[in-house]
Amino acid sequence: MKVSTTDRVDPAAWDEFVEAHPLGSIFHHSLWHQVIRKTYGYQPLYHIIADRSSGLRAGVCSVFVKSRLTGKRIVSYPFSDYCDPLVNDEAELDLLFDALERSRAELGARFFELRCFRSPGRAIDSQAEPEYYSHQLSLDRGLGAIFRSFHKSSIQRAIKKARRVDIEISAGEDHEDLKAFYRLHLMTRRRQGVSIQPFRFFKNVWDGLHPKGMVSLLLARHRGEFVSGIIMGWFKDVAYFKFGASDDRLAHLRANQLLMWEAIRLAQERGCKRFDFGRTGVANKGLMQYKSRWGTEQSPLSYLRLPLDQESGFLKDASTRSLILKKSMMLMPSFGVRLTGELFYKHFA
Repeated sequence: MKVSTTDRVDPAAWDEFVEAHPLGSIFHHSLWHQVIRKTYGYQPLYHIIADRSSGLRAGVCSVFVKSRLTGKRIVSYPFSDYCDPLVNDEAELDLLFDALERSRAELGARFFELRCFRSPGRAIDSQAEPEYYSHQLSLDRGLGAIFRSFHKSSIQRAIKKARRVDIEISAGEDHEDLKAFYRLHLMTRRRQGVSIQPFRFFKNVWDGLHPKGMVSLLLARHRGEFVSGIIMGWFKDVAYFKFGASDDRLAHLRANQLLMWEAIRLAQERGCKRFDFGRTGVANKGLMQYKSRWGTEQSPLSYLRLPLDQESGFLKDASTRSLILKKSMMLMPSFGVRLTGELFYKHFA
């Protein structure tokens, strides 16, 4: 077997391979890659194993990030919760690791990073404690059983309250609805003290994935006013909760909980087997607890950086510099948060 390194692959052949592989996710799909490249201009980098008889056998999709702020690195895949190496055995994995190391040396990258939903093999064993956890809700039960698995007061009662106060749920249809979501998202990110992706990123997501049925926007209104919204991804039998936003001044209406429940109901209607609540940083205890109250199963995400001693403090959620930036962001006006995202978000791939 031989590994090929290239900056482009045939999208149809790659997506067929991703669809067939058990670890293939929405983050492996060529349309998601197009969104990231179109928004941020990263250099694509594919390491693949193929043969003439069966075509693609294994592969790692990644980009080369070149940043003065966070350094040069290879990432699989930027702004994705996970993007496992798509392999069949450890021999293929070893070949891909060797190829990634060669590319790292040739490009002068400090490290390459693999973001894995499942441990990719023995190389992960020497890593430190996990930085992120995944929260997954199984949908292989009836809706009644799923609802009863939720925390009674903070989830079940909240959903019932939102129904009593006449929260209206609708599907986003155009760029104007997307802009309404973005306004809420900006409020949320400022409140959390974190930067925000530029609007063009969400526009690229919408224009690239929505026509293919791979992304949707759900919005909650109260008396005609937007209260909250979520962006869902859809791929194979998994529903991905990717982005959420809300007006904290109206949190007492519990629209967020009703909106999430409607997304879960929609996921089961679409035949999904799993509802992915996304990754959560280990330092964010409150969010971890909230997701656990939805009856989710929590598991560590295996993020591997090689060489092991190479990483950037800016990339750690709990680093001193990150905490300082967070406090500063909370004090900024909204336009400042948006401008910061325009200037710096691409450095934190």
